[in-house]
Amino acid sequence: MKIAQSSKLSALGEMAGGIAHEINNPLSIIKGYIDLLKRHSSRNSLSEDLMLQYIDKMDLTVGRISRIVSGMRRFSRESSMDEKIPYSLNKIIDETLDICLERITNNGTALNANYFVGEPIVICRPVEISQVILNLINNSFQAISVLPHPWIKIDCIDLTDHYQIKISDSGPGIPQHIRQKLFQPFFTTKDIGVGTGLGLSISRGIIEEHHGQMSYVEEAPNTTFLINLPKSRTEDS
Repeated sequence: MKIAQSSKLSALGEMAGGIAHEINNPLSIIKGYIDLLKRHSSRNSLSEDLMLQYIDKMDLTVGRISRIVSGMRRFSRESSMDEKIPYSLNKIIDETLDICLERITNNGTALNANYFVGEPIVICRPVEISQVILNLINNSFQAISVLPHPWIKIDCIDLTDHYQIKISDSGPGIPQHIRQKLFQPFFTTKDIGVGTGLGLSISRGIIEEHHGQMSYVEEAPNTTFLINLPKSRTEDS
């Protein structure tokens, strides 16, 4: 599983500049509230209510930084030997967005997630499912960032015996001559030095190892991938 770990770290490498920006933004917010506290204090205009309001907002912002860092640590560690456990897909999506949402939206791309209703539990290695979702989001972001009004959408659908995660973007779809090669190892349409070409191949392998399916939707008007995972069953644990 060293190749899978390498692919995961490659994804983090592609995000490194954006992650620094995601942490710098909340740090700037905290600095702003500190400046406000100093200003009010120097004017003797700092009421207890106002001080508590600023402290609460700084506390929320610190929590935001903590989630980003925790997500990076969780995502980057070797997880192939982890035991599969019951875990919520909604929580996996949240944890994935913690490390990429601000980077994407700050670059002008709208990212919307329609979550499952209730708690969609699957037997899985959560970090690996997060890796698959993040890889698809990264691919979308890189492909559409130069388009006008770019968007990425995550739709969650509760079907009879499995949960479906649909990730689509504003791109016009993948050319016919490329579709047959999408899931081949080392195939990539990215520039030299950008990515390894292992992302989709490894992603499909991870989903299949979880008894699911991953596919590209050829008939969709926009670029769309589906992840199907079986609902939690005792025999999968």
